Amino acid sequence: MKWIDVGIKLPPMFESVIVFGVIEKINVLPQAYEARRWTCCTMGFDVEKDKLWSWYTPCDTRVHNVTKWFAMPKE
Repeated sequence: MKWIDVGIKLPPMFESVIVFGVIEKINVLPQAYEARRWTCCTMGFDVEKDKLWSWYTPCDTRVHNVTKWFAMPKE
């Protein structure tokens, strides 16, 4: 597995991946988290909805400043 820069490629929407980012008020330095790209815009914003998303952990905590990601390891 290798890290993929978010500026080069993003994972599919709603797919869990490992990301390198920051959870505010919990840590100061970026760390690895399981997260997914998620958007609440499902209707009426077809042109813009790909821009209206954020990274969230399985516990719905937002991850900021994500710089890279990689696919979840297969079991």
